[in-house]
Amino acid sequence: MKNLSFGILCWMLFVSILSNAQIEITTPEEEEPEEEKQIDILPLQLVKTEVIAFANWSNTFRDLRPNSANDGLFGEPLGERANEANLNVWSYGLGIRSDLKNRFMWQGGISWLRNGETYQYDDPDTDSTFAYQTFYNYVAMPLKVMYRYGYRVRFYGGIGLVPQMFFSYRQEQQWTTVNNTQMDETVKTRNGFNSFVLSGTITAGIQLRFNKGSSIFIEPEYRLHLTNSFEEIDSYEHFGRAFGINMGFTYPIW
Repeated sequence: MKNLSFGILCWMLFVSILSNAQIEITTPEEEEPEEEKQIDILPLQLVKTEVIAFANWSNTFRDLRPNSANDGLFGEPLGERANEANLNVWSYGLGIRSDLKNRFMWQGGISWLRNGETYQYDDPDTDSTFAYQTFYNYVAMPLKVMYRYGYRVRFYGGIGLVPQMFFSYRQEQQWTTVNNTQMDETVKTRNGFNSFVLSGTITAGIQLRFNKGSSIFIEPEYRLHLTNSFEEIDSYEHFGRAFGINMGFTYPIW
């Protein structure tokens, strides 16, 4: 009986030692992934400077009015141009975003920027039609100052100026004749436009880190010309307007 009791006691001690050994072995392995996770996923507030790339979809229009220069010497009535409508366009850009003090940050870069308008006319008497889509293309260098808030999810908003160098004008025309013949033409030029336009912009956005190296963002933006797009002696004064959304990603460099 004593031998049986002694054997049971030894067995219980063996099981206890084995259990403790297993706990000591598995505990470090369970803690390791959490430590690695904390090292890999860095909060946005620790990122000081990052490069950005984005695409912009915008619904664009214009403020068009008779030229008021020299007491309206060059101005003409808008005529059918008063019936122009909004045009959807795409723009693209690259830039750098960097922190300033007190939760402020600045953003600069270069972009391919577009504005435009469209027109559609249908003649019910002859069944003829005429339509066009006008594109104004610029190389722009936007500069913004924004206020940010957030940890791994960042909210921000701000204002900026967008210097724009005029690049080209393109108008896609389509028409149908009284004989139901469909035709089209592309008109391109670089004459008749100011070489430099200055715009103002207001933006707000949200940025989300999705791995240790980069993040994605989406930001609504309103943009408007502060200066006339056309030359001083043109019949009209033209100020582009755009409401759109920037969609892109960032990668930290410091």
